[in-house]
Amino acid sequence: MVSVCRKTELLEFKNWSFMERSILLKEFDVDEETRNYIRQVHGVIFSKVHLVPLKYKPYLVAISQEVLTDILDLNDSAFESPAFIDFAAGNEMIPNSIMLSHRYGGHQFGDWAGQLGDGRAVILGEYTNRIGERWELQLKGSGKTPYSRNSLKTQGVKRVKRTEMGV
Repeated sequence: MVSVCRKTELLEFKNWSFMERSILLKEFDVDEETRNYIRQVHGVIFSKVHLVPLKYKPYLVAISQEVLTDILDLNDSAFESPAFIDFAAGNEMIPNSIMLSHRYGGHQFGDWAGQLGDGRAVILGEYTNRIGERWELQLKGSGKTPYSRNSLKTQGVKRVKRTEMGV
């Protein structure tokens, strides 16, 4: 069963959840090792991971109202919920969260680089909205994954902001 809200209905965050049956879990092989340590992973597309909770109380800096309502089907007050803020920070998960890190390979600087992957990004879950669009939500900067580089740790906001802005 897919979690889809009706065409005109916007949800409160407490009633919002990811899809019950993840297409990613159903269609692709997943590494069952859940300890977050850097390693070579073979024969799978995704690895299960755990988020590293923040040590301080998170607060919301900015929100896209368009994404909240038009993509995630959440009502205008959803972002005011402490549960939403904890979810957006990676401190709390919601029903049907899957927490996967994506493994891939590729070329860098003209040479085959071998195993690459989401070193700091974690897929939180999949959502199909009221118009039938399927979305995958990710959190970046939530701790190590099997694909992290050796020097990466949970980094501060300044580093993440630089990464996101391409600085």
